[in-house]
Amino acid sequence: MDGPSRALIYGALVFAGIFLQALVTAASSAFAPKRQLPIQAVLEDPHASILFMLVAVLIAPVVEEIVFRGYIIVIARTFGVTPSILATGALFGLLHARSCGAAGGR
Repeated sequence: MDGPSRALIYGALVFAGIFLQALVTAASSAFAPKRQLPIQAVLEDPHASILFMLVAVLIAPVVEEIVFRGYIIVIARTFGVTPSILATGALFGLLHARSCGAAGGR
């Protein structure tokens, strides 16, 4: 067999994910926001919280999958599989970069 086994690779990926989560949690604790985040105000109202969770957990991922896998990657595939995956991944990351900064309160 050439190289490491799949189980070893998957185990390393799971370990890396757990390590990254612990690192982000530690950084979030060390650099806590100085003021209340806008999301905290939304989550104080129970009805708004339920609506927000439904949209965030059910609707947004479905719409993102339809847009990115159904439209954008099909159009980008004319440039080849690898460039289309890289381009849609970069676009996805750019569209979510602001929310990553907002989560940190910056």
